[in-house]
Amino acid sequence: MTPKQLEDQQIKINELVEKTAYCAGLANDCLLPIYDGIADEQAYLKSKPKVAWVLKEPYDDISQNTNKPEGGGWSLPKDCFKKDDAWKNPVWQKIAYIMYAFRKHMRWEDMKNISDEPQMINVIYEVAYINISKMPNKKTSDSRYIEQQYANVWQSVIKKQLAVYDPDIIIFGNTFNCFLNDPKGNIFKDACKDEKLSKKLTEKGGWSVDYLRCGRKRLISAYHPARKGPDYCIALIDALNLAEKELKAYLTPGP
Repeated sequence: MTPKQLEDQQIKINELVEKTAYCAGLANDCLLPIYDGIADEQAYLKSKPKVAWVLKEPYDDISQNTNKPEGGGWSLPKDCFKKDDAWKNPVWQKIAYIMYAFRKHMRWEDMKNISDEPQMINVIYEVAYINISKMPNKKTSDSRYIEQQYANVWQSVIKKQLAVYDPDIIIFGNTFNCFLNDPKGNIFKDACKDEKLSKKLTEKGGWSVDYLRCGRKRLISAYHPARKGPDYCIALIDALNLAEKELKAYLTPGP
């Protein structure tokens, strides 16, 4: 796939997101979807291995009159990732630390603080950033609600995104249950968990980390990156390094 083809596919996915939101009765004049995906198509296609993060849901404004979410109609990767202050977002910070260390083959303790080197955030341009729910909500997410949104609204959209982006490694931020409990089924239900490695990564990170193999894909099921510390990041860096080593024979040069 070329960057232009991926860009065209992303436009079609955004159209599907909007259509799905309106058909489900979620979108209206005051509330629109927040689009996700890839900030830089060329950088994503060139990255080896290609990495996707699957998180819960975005947020925007809260109405002072109704205390309900409002806003949307914009793209996280296209409109926000390249802002000068993007590095201040705590979730993107954690993803940037993890991906930067992984791409640069660095140890956690050797990295600078992102406040001293804000350009570190640029590494998130090359990830596929996918939210389960595409509608703005409050900053704190309910996992059961996210599973319901996946099963009842967004399942086909998420599967389309994963098929188009075709990542080699997928990191689930407390979202893997959406796929395990998928009433319609998906390929990830057949993934094989490495109990020994998962235990080792969990002990290192202090938070549950599951390492799974699904054909030529590697799945990392972990907690959401918000409010997590260095040990969490170190465990995911280790998991990515392990996945890259296992997948090396399958990875081909990008365009």
